[in-house]
Amino acid sequence: MGDNPPTSVRLARIFISHDHVDYEWDGKEPEHGDTLFVYYVKVSDETYRENISLDAFRQEHIGKLESYETPQSKELYTMQKRTFEQLRGIKNDVTISYLHNTNNDRHTNTHTNKALYGDIETRQEELLPSLRIKGNIFQNDEDFSCWYRLNGPDAYSQEYDKFKDNYDDDYDLLDVRVIDDHTEFQKKYTCLKTYVRTKVDRHVLFRETGGNENCFRCRLKIKTSQGGGKTRRKFKVKKRRNRRIRNTMKRRKTALKRRKTALKRRNR
Repeated sequence: MGDNPPTSVRLARIFISHDHVDYEWDGKEPEHGDTLFVYYVKVSDETYRENISLDAFRQEHIGKLESYETPQSKELYTMQKRTFEQLRGIKNDVTISYLHNTNNDRHTNTHTNKALYGDIETRQEELLPSLRIKGNIFQNDEDFSCWYRLNGPDAYSQEYDKFKDNYDDDYDLLDVRVIDDHTEFQKKYTCLKTYVRTKVDRHVLFRETGGNENCFRCRLKIKTSQGGGKTRRKFKVKKRRNRRIRNTMKRRKTALKRRKTALKRRNR
């Protein structure tokens, strides 16, 4: 028998919330308090469990329960496995899943056995680095947008299935892409296993290695005329990050408007 055909590559654009403003993530390391998330995706508990380890105390405790070394441990261990409702939510009327989140409190998670796993998810910060190392984070080589590749049991949300047919194919509004051609995917997307370096990162790197930082940059030098009487003009350059924020907010507002219009049509 021949090999099974490759399955489709399922992608979701990664967004970052920085200082309460949401925009497309550019691959740089999140700052303190930042969150990263994807729309229209329910990241599975299996994925979260694989990429967020338990602390040594909890591992030892569960190990004893598995070997039935404590009274009534069999009944305790057969209760539901560790779940991660604190890493899912609703934003702009759409299901989101977090790939990086500072909230590690289980008190709102009624499905997890706190007697086994505790009230706090102490190693939640491992999630994003683990996803990068395992090859689940990609960057588009054309527009430098960053994407999460859905892993195994990860699934698109009900909103995606409900509204995907209401958008034009050439209008990439859903922030979700399903690619059947693996060759096309490999040509356009690069696995992002390290964070994108900032200017500060480069400066520190070259200061420590003794190299020349200028080779990374192209600087425009404006020479004064020989007469020396003209003032140099300074041109304001809009930062790419600001453009990305404005474009993202506009796209989200348009998406919300289209969803509401589509919902009204369905209810007629």
